[in-house]
Amino acid sequence: FQIQDLGTLLPMVQMRKDAPPKPKTEAVPSSIVTNREKFLSSVDTFLRARGTPISVQQLAQVVPRPADLTGKFVKILASDERFQIQDLGSSVPMVQMRQPAPSIAKVRARWLSSVDAFLRARGTPISVGLLGKECPRPAELTGKFITILASDARFRLEGLESSVPMVGMRTTPPKSKEDLKEVQEAVAKFRRTVAGLKIEEAESIAAKLGLSGPRQTRNPSPPKRAKSPKTERWAECPTDAPFPALVGKGKWLPSAEVTQRKSFGKFCCFPCRKTWTSAHAYSSPDYQQCQACKLKLPAMWRWQTPPGTDRSEEEEEDRPERDPHRQELCSVCIRKGGPCWY
Repeated sequence: FQIQDLGTLLPMVQMRKDAPPKPKTEAVPSSIVTNREKFLSSVDTFLRARGTPISVQQLAQVVPRPADLTGKFVKILASDERFQIQDLGSSVPMVQMRQPAPSIAKVRARWLSSVDAFLRARGTPISVGLLGKECPRPAELTGKFITILASDARFRLEGLESSVPMVGMRTTPPKSKEDLKEVQEAVAKFRRTVAGLKIEEAESIAAKLGLSGPRQTRNPSPPKRAKSPKTERWAECPTDAPFPALVGKGKWLPSAEVTQRKSFGKFCCFPCRKTWTSAHAYSSPDYQQCQACKLKLPAMWRWQTPPGTDRSEEEEEDRPERDPHRQELCSVCIRKGGPCWY
């Protein structure tokens, strides 16, 4: 180069007229290129057979670099897109085959399968927020969490308008390919069987295979009758007297309508459907506990005797032996600290 007017504010530069010609770059010998390709191919074969990463030092011992290849071992490997080098800043860099990026469809299917397995194991719906913590969405999947779930027919979304939408498995999943395959096989079997037969014979075979034309509609079900009020027969009012001596000397009434403080009573426990009769039934709020579920229950029905009538000694003699009365289950016995009939 020749520079002019160096003392001015605008020095100029130009090529020298007697400048030597530009030197020609020497072409790389074909033998070196061939050796490079052979070396990288041998490295590729070794890493594929190994399957796991290996340190650069160990790889250099197993697959030594040819003497005519200039440059560092790591740089030669890094120039090939088939290899991936990790931990270059450390003292032991590792080399492995470059893993191809999985396709978005495979990532999506794998993640939805994990969500399906989690919901089947759980058995009950779960909120979208908790599901996002249990099965986090991969970074490769774009779009909202709910939109991806809604696109799969296996999941059911509830409460989308609320602040806590829920996700669960569908109770009636769509028909699978196996069901469609069974129908196709049945149709193919029918076609092979009826080839060359008369119409009547073909119709009888189709009926046996369940392919007898359009589906027949079921007879309409009769209108449902209005349901009568449900009554629990086991809790109905008794009809017999507590014992024979009291026949004709009283009647059973709801406990709230009986004027006597103490009388015979019938108790009914609705949770366990247990009934019992006691000679020491008192008006509410006194109660007896159910022996099965320990529920505190007042008498449902009590025996009302006409005013001024007392039981005679003969009636007491005709009365059967007194059944055991469990004091720990009677509120009056508990309050008195002893038997309630004294």
